[in-house]
Amino acid sequence: MYSNAGVITGIDVRQCLCVATCPCVCGGLQFHFTDTTYQQNIPLDNPSIFKLPDIVTFPVHVEVDWINTTRCGLTAITITNYKLL
Repeated sequence: MYSNAGVITGIDVRQCLCVATCPCVCGGLQFHFTDTTYQQNIPLDNPSIFKLPDIVTFPVHVEVDWINTTRCGLTAITITNYKLL
C-alpha cells in the first residue's frame, strides 16, 4: 500500500536556474496530491524517478511513497516509490 494518491498533470516547460542543493521550482513535472488537503502543485526533488512512456497522455494518476525535502526555503518532496495507475 502506498502513502498517497497523486496526479502528474503535465510537463512544466518553464526554464529557470536550479541550485544543486535545492529543488527546482520550474521545469520537470507538474504534480499534486489528490487525497490530501494540500492539493497545490508541489516541486519534486527527483522527477526522473517516474518512467513514463514515450507517448504519454496527461493526466497520469499515481500512488506514491514520499518524504519531505523542505530546504532552501521551498517545500518539496522526494518520491521513494510509485505505481502508475
